Amino acid sequence: MSNAVGIFLRQVILHQGIPFDLKLSQNKPIHLGEINQEQFNSEIEKAISDLANKKISSADKVAERMNQDYGI
Repeated sequence: MSNAVGIFLRQVILHQGIPFDLKLSQNKPIHLGEINQEQFNSEIEKAISDLANKKISSADKVAERMNQDYGI
């Protein structure tokens, strides 16, 4: 572990900053006119899977959690 940290810090010095790009994923809404039938079917299957696995929260639950966590 200490060797890995040392290597990383040397790369920071050589690059004068972080030696790789830091990017956020770009989750954009999907517009129906921009995808083909296969992509549409794939998105529907993901949504059905999320519903079945309870990965989706209602707007009321989201609002309740935001109020609880952030006082919003």
